[in-house]
Amino acid sequence: MPANPSPEYKAAEAAFRKARVPRERLEWLREMLRTIPKHKGTDHLQADIKGRIRELSDELEAPRRRATRGGPALVVRPEGAAQIALMARPTRASPCCMRGSRDRRRMWRRIHLQPSTPNRA
Repeated sequence: MPANPSPEYKAAEAAFRKARVPRERLEWLREMLRTIPKHKGTDHLQADIKGRIRELSDELEAPRRRATRGGPALVVRPEGAAQIALMARPTRASPCCMRGSRDRRRMWRRIHLQPSTPNRA
């Protein structure tokens, strides 16, 4: 069945296509839903408009997330005369904990590549 949209619906659709701001697009989608003829030929079109309204509403309600940089949440700086041991599976310890900056690589080398001889004073 053809939809046979009214002139009001066509005007709202044209305005929706021209709108660039999400809040304005949401207003025009609601206007399109209000003016669309309600019969079995427009069921899919109504569902499409309702889905777009839901997506835009969710987008506007959700706070914008800033891009986060990866890396460890805790960085241990080498200070004093202490030794630490990192215990993990060999395939996981190095990539997830010690990648990134030069200091972390230096720390990894200090832990893994130095011979483990006791300090003699």
